[in-house]
Amino acid sequence: MIKITHISDTHGYHSELNFTGGDILIHSGDIFDIQNELSEKEVLSWFKNLPYTYKILIPGNHDEKTQDIKSENNFFILNNEIVEILNLRIYGLSVCLIETMGRRIFNTFTESQIKNMLIDEPIDIFVTHGPPKGILDIKKNQSIGSTKLKEYVEFKKPKYHLFGHAHHSKGIYSTGGTVFVNNSIVNSTRLGNVVNKPIDIMIDND
Repeated sequence: MIKITHISDTHGYHSELNFTGGDILIHSGDIFDIQNELSEKEVLSWFKNLPYTYKILIPGNHDEKTQDIKSENNFFILNNEIVEILNLRIYGLSVCLIETMGRRIFNTFTESQIKNMLIDEPIDIFVTHGPPKGILDIKKNQSIGSTKLKEYVEFKKPKYHLFGHAHHSKGIYSTGGTVFVNNSIVNSTRLGNVVNKPIDIMIDND
């Protein structure tokens, strides 16, 4: 069995979390704070000191600084890339749908752009920043999920789809053979209130 820990949307408060350790840590985006005070060096230092063999970061819409961060050793930053770890094919796609209530910022796309980016290869775990349409995708009483992400998961049927971005829809939901996990850690990016904890997933890699 492989132990995977998932978090998302820590917005600079990642150091307040407690981790039990395991094989793979996956952060599905928005690790940087709204005030833009957190440095790339601080992010890398935090990742390197966590008790996991492998660490994965998927950039979120507030993570423009990740453009200066490179994968190294057992740390992977995935932006529309697939990495194979412990016989698991993990696909990280740094996208979320452009929202009508907000301005366009880093890694936000239209449905047609998202469709054209998707990689047509077998995957076990799909990690995006934004949610699929209609599944744990409510933020400020509005559905912000992508129809194309939902269609992709329905077609590829990964074991897990991990994401965040929809701060007010944290939870786990299973349908069609895929387990969907939204683990947005903070409820409000401006108050920085940490309301959720890391989620541990046990997965069979045979």
